[in-house]
Amino acid sequence: MSNKLAKNAFNRATKLIVFQVLIVVVCAIFFALIDDLHAGYSALLGGAIYVLPNYVFTRLAFRYMGARQIQDVAASFARGELLKLLLTIASFVAVLSLLEVKFLSLYVTFSLAIASQLFAPYFMNKKLG
Repeated sequence: MSNKLAKNAFNRATKLIVFQVLIVVVCAIFFALIDDLHAGYSALLGGAIYVLPNYVFTRLAFRYMGARQIQDVAASFARGELLKLLLTIASFVAVLSLLEVKFLSLYVTFSLAIASQLFAPYFMNKKLG
């Protein structure tokens, strides 16, 4: 991290990733309970296909912050997004071609991990008590 702003943004993004991991674990437990362990394993893979590339994006995208580093910010976001896309595609190809998975649990968990970005701010900003 090159400055305090970047560290703050990275920490906030990391909270989102932790939230996504929690959703993935809950989905995996849910699918393992209602179906079997293979479905739970498939759900974990579906979540990992989204969460791991998202973490890589976060590491790259939030290296720079501030108006003075605008070109570095734009370049790191672009590199991060490209790498995230490539890792997601490669992960799907690897999982679907090399492993036997239950498609419903894999795709539902992947979709919920994506959707979690929409409702995470509500849960992350909510004050308890």
